[in-house]
Amino acid sequence: MEVQLITGDVTDPACVEQALDQSRAVIVFHLAGLVRARSWSDFRRVNAGGVETMAAACAARTAAPVLIVVSSLAAVGPCAANRL
Repeated sequence: MEVQLITGDVTDPACVEQALDQSRAVIVFHLAGLVRARSWSDFRRVNAGGVETMAAACAARTAAPVLIVVSSLAAVGPCAANRL
């Protein structure tokens, strides 16, 4: 299976559609996200809105690709030093 890295703006539906058209992907790994932002609204626009945009674009396709959303510990914030 071929792997193709595509960069773009996950908050832009047209950009996401173009990426899906270009790649003809059957599996999409959504890895985009911010760990810092100027404001809570920017953080939410990219992290939540980006997932929503990607999920909607995948779901709208005739042959919807499998969407795998990968996050990080940054999604829930730092943990105490004595916890894993």
